Amino acid sequence: MKEKNFILRKTILTLLVTFFLFLQPLSIFSKDASKNLPPKYKKWLNEEVVYIITPIEKEIFLKLKTDRERDLFIKAFWKHRDPTPGTERNEFKEEHYRRIKYANRWFGHDSPTPGSKTDRGRIYILLGKPNSVDKIESDSELNPTIIWFYQGKSNLGLPNAFNVVFFKKYGMGEYKLYSPIKDGPQSLLKDFRGDPTDYLSAYRKIMDIEPSVAKVSLSLIPNETKDFYSPSISSEILIKAKIPEIPKKIVNSEYAKNFLKFKGVVETDYSLNYISNKNIVKVIKEKNNVFFINYLIKPERLSVESYGYYYKTKFQIIGNLFSKDNKQIYHFEKIIPLEISQNDYEKVKHKNFAIQDLIPVTPGEYNLTVLLKNTASKEFTSFDKNIIIQPKTRISDLIVANRKKEETESSKKIFPFTLNNTKFRLSPENAFTNGDKLYLSFYLYDIEENYTVKILIKDKNGKIFKKKDKKLVKPAKIVPVNEEFNLSNLPATFYIVEVSLFKQNKLLEKKQDNFYISPLLNLKKSWVLSIPILNKKSELLKILGEQYQNKGDIKKAEEYLQKAFEINKNNPDIAVEYGKLLLKLGKNNEILKITEGFLNTSYRKSFLLLAAFAYHNLKQYEKAVSFYEEFLNKIGKTPQILNLTAECYIYLNKPDKAKKYYKESLSLNPEQKKIKEILTILNGRGK
Repeated sequence: MKEKNFILRKTILTLLVTFFLFLQPLSIFSKDASKNLPPKYKKWLNEEVVYIITPIEKEIFLKLKTDRERDLFIKAFWKHRDPTPGTERNEFKEEHYRRIKYANRWFGHDSPTPGSKTDRGRIYILLGKPNSVDKIESDSELNPTIIWFYQGKSNLGLPNAFNVVFFKKYGMGEYKLYSPIKDGPQSLLKDFRGDPTDYLSAYRKIMDIEPSVAKVSLSLIPNETKDFYSPSISSEILIKAKIPEIPKKIVNSEYAKNFLKFKGVVETDYSLNYISNKNIVKVIKEKNNVFFINYLIKPERLSVESYGYYYKTKFQIIGNLFSKDNKQIYHFEKIIPLEISQNDYEKVKHKNFAIQDLIPVTPGEYNLTVLLKNTASKEFTSFDKNIIIQPKTRISDLIVANRKKEETESSKKIFPFTLNNTKFRLSPENAFTNGDKLYLSFYLYDIEENYTVKILIKDKNGKIFKKKDKKLVKPAKIVPVNEEFNLSNLPATFYIVEVSLFKQNKLLEKKQDNFYISPLLNLKKSWVLSIPILNKKSELLKILGEQYQNKGDIKKAEEYLQKAFEINKNNPDIAVEYGKLLLKLGKNNEILKITEGFLNTSYRKSFLLLAAFAYHNLKQYEKAVSFYEEFLNKIGKTPQILNLTAECYIYLNKPDKAKKYYKESLSLNPEQKKIKEILTILNGRGK
């Protein structure tokens, strides 16, 4: 039996050594992607930050195209590690370069490589100065061994106390990192002639020579409960996985992804200042039969500026909806000023801050991207979510909230996360305490007679804690459901809220959401800035019409924009959008009817081109030219409008006028080959 156990242990350890070898970064086996970098950036990447840069940061740095982008990235790299970002000093950066200098001075004497490239240098740069050092370098029976003891590194995901051991294999060369599994206690002995897998025998021999070395030969973690027949697996995980993972514990690499994603969108002074966020996205079809994306974004922090007795900042929200084929379906920008009195700020400054917003949307599959900028701190954050909006859904997304407020404001506005005249305050973490009530709200659509809705609250193992059934007797287009649940008797753990709709015991649809009950007595609540939109049918129809137009559904786009225009013919934005669609459809006379009502108003400039294009298409070139020239004089010159003006003059048999405009166009854009050819022909006629 003892022999079988020995063979089994030997097989397991062999497999473990192989497994942990493959934990090493794959980059050591792959082609060095940094070889084309300019020397100073190659040095920064491969020498200065080689141990502390995360794989994501390295991947993104290698994708940057210019030295300016690389310089900005390096600034952001250090900024996101700065423990005191409000001061001029970056203590992390200073300490890092001190460690490199120390390693190069003290650890490279017995190695052809710089001290920072040795095993001791790498561990020192990652972990810093050990709490204590024990050197065994002159023993006649042991290979030179150094033991570094660390304590108080649990914030890095490491044991609270552990050792790191270095030794000179065969008694010569540079100090190498010791692995209880890969090397084993026998490798610490100068002359061990026993079975190379007999760890216990080697351990006992070292214990007789130097107990301090024996204690770390099988486990690097003091007082670890272990089988003394084999080395510690936890120790192997420590040196092969946990210590190399320290960079990921120090910084959230999300900033690097956003640096790459937004480097052409976000101004330079913002690009260094990405902050993380938490967010929620819910889709609700309202009583007006319009779907709305409701979203909440909670930045990691809120920065404001002091102006006397007030604190102020201004937020800019930039959002985009993209289709599955990455076509932009909708773009929106909002400026949100925030002003709060000193007294009110004192009440909320220790709370989390969040912004809620909503946008109308047509059914479909989208990627929603939201970028939030804070002008006071020059910080930005963002999120993106994939969203599927089913036109025939029977259950809206579920609103799970810990606070609610009855809506008393005018129905002229639509507020985010507001159902059946009740405003809900959500937490991105969906966190509750036993003292909270859980407010559940949702809509049911197209309900027929004798439908049943079932609500369950269950834990992750399926155990049901709360249950409610509602029989829906009358048919209805939309049914609001609002329920409250007392959480006082529920244990602290993770839960699922499940809503199911049945017709005669047949499941039609099911929606669910997660939440958890925290063991803490008090959770930090957020104060929320809620941004409403006007509840104007014409405005909503315009936005939906734009989206259908961008999706290529021209028939739907015309239906919605025509309705919007009929409801509000005096709205210039709706008229312009509708006119642009009619231009695509070739309905030029209808365009002229629309523009006629605005050309004698202060909105004339917005309709000059629509009128010009319509007259041009109708071959009424004199009228087209008058609007083109007015646009060029009042708005500005572009090659496209200059060329169209010239084309009209050709049809009017005025080549000299046409040449003048073509020449101006070429002065703005000399690369227009066809215009050059036309101008050559016109010049030939002149001769």
